[in-house]
Amino acid sequence: MIIESTINLELPIALVFEKVSNPLGFPQWMQNFRSRQPLGDSDTAVGNQAEHIQEALGRKIKFIETILEVNPPYLFRIQLDSKDIDVKVTYQLSALSPNLTYLVVTEEITLKAFFMRTVSGLVKSMMQKRQEEDLLALKKNILTI
Repeated sequence: MIIESTINLELPIALVFEKVSNPLGFPQWMQNFRSRQPLGDSDTAVGNQAEHIQEALGRKIKFIETILEVNPPYLFRIQLDSKDIDVKVTYQLSALSPNLTYLVVTEEITLKAFFMRTVSGLVKSMMQKRQEEDLLALKKNILTI
C-alpha cells in the first residue's frame, strides 16, 4: 500500500532537506516518533542503521531504520523494518523558487502481521492522516527545529 502527501514550504530547498533528513528534529514534527539510536559509527551515510521507536495506538513499535539513499538537497530515502510492518519512506524535494520548496512524502507500506492485514483500510487511513499532520507540524515548526 502506498500513501503520499505534499506540502509547499516557504524556505530554501537546502534548509528543508536539512530538516527532514536530520533525526535530531524528528520529535518536533513526527507525532509518533519516540526515539532513535544509531547502530554504527556514522549516522547519515547510506547503509547505516538505527533503532527507531514509534508509538501508535498506545503501542511502541521498534523498527530497524536503514538509510537507503541520500541526494542532497533533492532526495532522502529510508527503510523502517519491524516484525509487523515495513515502511519505505521517501522525501522528494523540488525548488519552485529560491525560497519555495515543494516536498512530496511517499510511504510504501508492507503489512506483515495477519491482524494488520485484516484491517489494512483502517491502517492506511490512519497513516495517511498522520502523514498529513506531520507535514503540517513540519511547516509550523520548521524554523525552530
